[in-house]
Amino acid sequence: MKIFFVRHGESAANIKGHITGPLDTPLTPLGRQQVSALHSSYICQIPFDVVFSSPAKRARDTAGILFPNQPIIVADELLEVDAGEASEWTLAKVNQYCPEFWTRFDPDRSYPGGESYHDLYIRINKWLDQCLVKYNTAVNIAVVAHGCPIGCVLHRVRKIPMAQFPCCPIHNAEVIELLAEDIKKAPAWIER
Repeated sequence: MKIFFVRHGESAANIKGHITGPLDTPLTPLGRQQVSALHSSYICQIPFDVVFSSPAKRARDTAGILFPNQPIIVADELLEVDAGEASEWTLAKVNQYCPEFWTRFDPDRSYPGGESYHDLYIRINKWLDQCLVKYNTAVNIAVVAHGCPIGCVLHRVRKIPMAQFPCCPIHNAEVIELLAEDIKKAPAWIER
C-alpha cells in the first residue's frame, strides 16, 4: 500500500505569513494553479482507493481539484496544528510575544490556547495507524493535509526527534509518497 500525502496549494494565509492553525483561508489564484498543475501530472493517473482531506477550505478545495470524481472523506485529525490565540499571527509576532517558542523549541510547548507539536504528532499518527488498519486492502490512499501534520509523519518515518521539528519543510502542492510498511515499522512516538 502507498499513501500519497499532498499539501494544499498556496493559501491567502501563506501569503500573509500567518501561522494559520485551524484558520479557514481559501486558495489563492496561484494555489489553484499549483494544484491544477499537480492534477495534470502523474497523480491523476493513479487509481486511489480512498481520498482523505482536512476539513480546512484550502485542503478541501485542493482535494476537489485533484480528485473531482471521487468521494472525499473529511477527517478532523488532518487539520493543521491548532495555534490557538496565535492562529492569525505571523512568525515574527510569535517570536515577539513568545521569543522562546522557536529559539528553544520544545515539542511539548503549546501555542497560547492551542496545542503542542507533540499533541499534533500523536493526533496525526494515531489517525494514520487507524487508517492503515481500516483500509488495509487499499493499494493507494491520498491524504490532502497541511505542512505540519505531514511533517510529523515524516519525522516518524525517518525517525527524527521532534525536537528537530520541522526538519522537512513541505511546499505547497507537494506530494510525499510513503509505503505503508515503512510507516508501520516506525515507532508511534520517537525521542523528543
